[in-house]
Amino acid sequence: AGFGSEAQRAHYLPAAAAGECIMAFALTEPHCGSDALALRTSATPNGTDYVLNGAKQFITNGAYAGCFITFARVPELGITAFLVDRETPGLTIGPEEEKLGQHASSTCSVFYEDVRIPASQVLGEPGQGHRIALNMLNLGRLKLAAASVGKMKQLLPAGLAYTQEREAFGHSLADFGMVRDRLARMA
Repeated sequence: AGFGSEAQRAHYLPAAAAGECIMAFALTEPHCGSDALALRTSATPNGTDYVLNGAKQFITNGAYAGCFITFARVPELGITAFLVDRETPGLTIGPEEEKLGQHASSTCSVFYEDVRIPASQVLGEPGQGHRIALNMLNLGRLKLAAASVGKMKQLLPAGLAYTQEREAFGHSLADFGMVRDRLARMA
């Protein structure tokens, strides 16, 4: 299910599909990791606009995203999703996070200081951003699980072949119960 208006889809989807506008999912905040719906970034109505203030952390694609799908709390309505273009005044990108792994993935903090967003940049309905966030998270988890199963299908035969070739204490590794148990769990 898509959440964008026809105008939003016409503007963002062709550029995203062509790789001309990288998107970022800006949900996680410094004080709430797993409890993403406890976010504090605010979006205060101001005429026909909203004014965003807050910070996001560990945002994938942060260094080069052209648009941030940003989640903020609107008073009396709740969490709302916004399409925030990189060039929007008041939006700043922090330095790359130093990570132990995933070095090919950009991860930065994103800061919003009096970022003025027109109501036309609300993604979906005001107050329904939690539905968008959870939908995106669930889809990402499903894809990650499928990718993990696919990778395991490649790794299991390689691991089995290695344990049959490698020897220790006069036996192939495949002869040891603990190694057999590991391979069985992998399967």
